[in-house]
Amino acid sequence: DEFNNLKGVIFLATPHFGSGWANFLYLAQGFFTGTQAVKNLFHNNKELMILDQDYSALVSNASINIKLNSYGENSNLMIVSAKSSNPGISSCKHTPIDASHSEICKPKDSKALVFTSMCKSINGIINV
Repeated sequence: DEFNNLKGVIFLATPHFGSGWANFLYLAQGFFTGTQAVKNLFHNNKELMILDQDYSALVSNASINIKLNSYGENSNLMIVSAKSSNPGISSCKHTPIDASHSEICKPKDSKALVFTSMCKSINGIINV
C-alpha cells in the first residue's frame, strides 16, 4: 500500500549493476579487511541483479504510476559506468551529466544541470 503512494524516484549515479571500482577498492583494502558494504556493490553482484529485476517488474506494473528519473556521471573517471547508472526501465528518463561521481551527487550550485533538472522533475511530480 505504501508503494502506491510513491509518486517518483530519482537516482543519482546509482550503481544498479554494481561498480568495477567496488571490486578494486575491496581488493585494495585487502581480502580480509574489505567491508561487506563495498562487496555488495561489486560489478554484476547477484543480489543487485535480483533487486534490479524485482524493482523493474514492480514499477512496470500497469497499475503503478511512478515518475522515474536517473542521472549518470559522464567524466574521465567514472565510478559508476553509464550502463550501471541507467536502470534500463522503459519509463525511466536517463540523463548523462558531464560531472564526476561526487559532483553529480553534490551539485556545485543551483545552476548545475543535475540540480535544475531534478527540480524540474520534482515539480512535475508535485503538480500532477
